[in-house]
Amino acid sequence: MSPNNHFLNDFCYNIVVFFLICKDTNMETTRMSNKELRYAEVISQTVSGKIRQIQAAGILKLSIRQIKRLCKRFREDGVKGLCHRNRGKTSNNRIEATKKELIIKLIKAQYKDFGPQLIHEQLVERDHIVVSAEWIRQTMIKEGLWKAKERKFDKAHPTRNRRSRRGELIQIDGSYHDWFEGRGDKCCLLVAIDDATSEIHELSFLPHETTEGYMNLMKKYVERRGRPVALYSDRLNVFAKNGQFQRALKEIDIEIIHAQSSQAKGRVERANGTLQDRLIKLMRLEGINSIEEANDFVEKYRLSHNEKFARLSQSSSDAFREVSKEVNLEKVFCTKYERKVSKNHSLQWENKIYILKDKSMVNRLKGKVATIFKIRGKVHIEIEAKEYAYELYEEQPLQTPRMNRKELDAWLDKKPRMTAIQRDRRRRKGI
Repeated sequence: MSPNNHFLNDFCYNIVVFFLICKDTNMETTRMSNKELRYAEVISQTVSGKIRQIQAAGILKLSIRQIKRLCKRFREDGVKGLCHRNRGKTSNNRIEATKKELIIKLIKAQYKDFGPQLIHEQLVERDHIVVSAEWIRQTMIKEGLWKAKERKFDKAHPTRNRRSRRGELIQIDGSYHDWFEGRGDKCCLLVAIDDATSEIHELSFLPHETTEGYMNLMKKYVERRGRPVALYSDRLNVFAKNGQFQRALKEIDIEIIHAQSSQAKGRVERANGTLQDRLIKLMRLEGINSIEEANDFVEKYRLSHNEKFARLSQSSSDAFREVSKEVNLEKVFCTKYERKVSKNHSLQWENKIYILKDKSMVNRLKGKVATIFKIRGKVHIEIEAKEYAYELYEEQPLQTPRMNRKELDAWLDKKPRMTAIQRDRRRRKGI
């Protein structure tokens, strides 16, 4: 076939499509999607006998039965028969006006600064109203309660592959924030998540990020699950080399890895962002205003969070290791120091003198190395794995003798001794 014939066929074909869209003499325009227009092109050729039904099925990737149905609709109703039957009709899933007003009222009253997904969850759990998160998002945009986020083009950071097993790497961090939105003091939330699954394993509110706080967090962690292989943290002084926290981890064979940047421990940083968005708002709904109340609530939230956001690990096995029954975690996750026992059966620590009470061991303990444990604010002293009782030595302050009234008056009336200059002046004056 010559190029002219191809051009003529295409021209005639376009004329046919035009008449399909503009029905008869009424010139009534029919709105069609790209998919429906494609159907019109192929079905019109099938009805006119230019192509066979089996060819049309291959082009449109439909069954012969569906092609026959479309051809019948085309013969009866023309191009309109190929349009979706529900076009122009009210959807069967349309939200009723009263229900829509109720949802908008609840959003403005209780969930004004919530995101669409969190509103969807709270409407289901608290108000027993089931609508899709996308419907909520579109409704909030129309009502001016939500602004679609613009796509960010931040500097790309290489993604580090997740560890394959749970317990291989635990990311820990502290997040300072106004967690109670002014209803209570600002505080810090300690977070521990699993690198393989992004599960939150531990949450703990504290006034500040301290060594004792991380010690208690890890003690609770190990008691629940066992020993992880390694921890991933920032370079805070708490995690410094040769510090108390690193000493405790070394005692039970847990490696600590220091991240060189915030992006390096991005999974726990993103978890902090999610917590600062969702946890704050849920605590507001629960009326939580203190650290004690928050610590009672976070376990419930942690389980709910993991159901929504945790993912499966690559391996079905875990890397957690059991702790020997001989290991006393109370004496591992605590501050620990060593001091030498002096000749007078005492030792000094933190500007205090501790006198050992066991008199039967006076001569044997002299020069021995004592280990001092500070557990939950109480001091324990051990020498060669045996704990010894002690008493604090308090030095009495110096007491100056008090003068009675007569002595005080005599002292005040007493004339001060003359200086050499005063005596020379008196001599010159002949006094």
